[in-house]
Amino acid sequence: MRRTFAVLTVLTLGLGGVAACHGSTSPPKAAPPASPSPTALPTDPAAALRWAAGRTKAAGSAKIDATSQSPAGGTPQVVKAALSWSGEGQLNGVITGSPGLTRFSSDGTVPILITGGVMYVRMTDPKALAQSQGRSWLKFDFAELAALAPGSGGADFGNVMGSLLKQLSPDVELRALAGSTGLATVGPEVTDGVRTTHLSGTLTPQQLLDAMPGLTAGQRAEIVQQDQQAGITSETVDVWLDVRGLPIRTEDHAASNLGSFDVDRHFSDYGTQVNLTTPDAADTLDLAAVLKACGSGCTGGGSGGATGGSI
Repeated sequence: MRRTFAVLTVLTLGLGGVAACHGSTSPPKAAPPASPSPTALPTDPAAALRWAAGRTKAAGSAKIDATSQSPAGGTPQVVKAALSWSGEGQLNGVITGSPGLTRFSSDGTVPILITGGVMYVRMTDPKALAQSQGRSWLKFDFAELAALAPGSGGADFGNVMGSLLKQLSPDVELRALAGSTGLATVGPEVTDGVRTTHLSGTLTPQQLLDAMPGLTAGQRAEIVQQDQQAGITSETVDVWLDVRGLPIRTEDHAASNLGSFDVDRHFSDYGTQVNLTTPDAADTLDLAAVLKACGSGCTGGGSGGATGGSI
C-alpha cells in the first residue's frame, strides 16, 4: 500500500553511511506449506482475504521489490529489500530513483536499514559526507523524534513515521481489502511465474486506517490530516494470492487532488532471514539528538536542514 512504501520513500532528509558494530538477525520462519491446488483458497473473496491475512502474518518475512510512481511522474522510485514484520519489524535494502536522495549518493543507490523502530540511511556522496563531519549514517529514532516539542517538524515526522512502521506487514492491507467496496475475484492468473488468484476492490482512507494495528490517537489524527490535505478519496487495490494464501503481488492506485499515486509490490521467498548490522554509534548522526541540541536554531525540522541547514 502507499503508506508502506512511504516508509521507504519519504527519505528526502539527511545523511547516511558505513556499517560497523553489533549485528541483528530476524529468525527465519517457515512459510506456510503449499496447498495442493488453487481450490484451497476460499471461494468467497472476503473469506479468502481474511484467511490469506492470517497466513501472511504467520509467514513473518519476505523479499520485496516495490515500485512507486507519484502523480508528478518522473523517475519511478524502487525499493528492493528483505523485510520482516515479526515483532517491531526489520528491513535491509536499497532505494533508487528518489530525487531527494540522489544528492546523498555517489551512484543513485541508497542503502536503508530499519530495526527496533529506528531507521538508518546511508550516504556515499563525498560532499554530503564532508558536511556530516565524516559520519556516514543518519539515525531516525521515531519515538525520540515524536517526543520533541509538539508542532515541530521533527515531532510531526516522528509521529507519522512511527505509525508507518507499525504497518510493514502486507496482512494489514489484506484485512482492509476484505471489507472493501466492490470486492471481486477477477480469476486465476500466472504472476511472476506463480499460479495465483487475482482479487480486486476499492478502499476508503478510513477503511485502511481501521485495519492498522497499534496506532495512538495522535498518529491516527496525523494520517487523517495527511489524507485530507492530499485529497485522497479512495484506493483501488489488486492482490494476487498463491495457493498458500500468500500475496505474490499487490498493486495500489490512490486517487488524490494531484492524480494517482501508484505502487506495485512483488513478494518472494517468504520466511527469509533478514540480516543487518546496526551502524556504529561513532559513525552515526542521531537526528533526534541534533534537534534537541540546536533547538530553535535548527532549520527544516525533520528534513536535511535539521543538521543546521548545511545539507
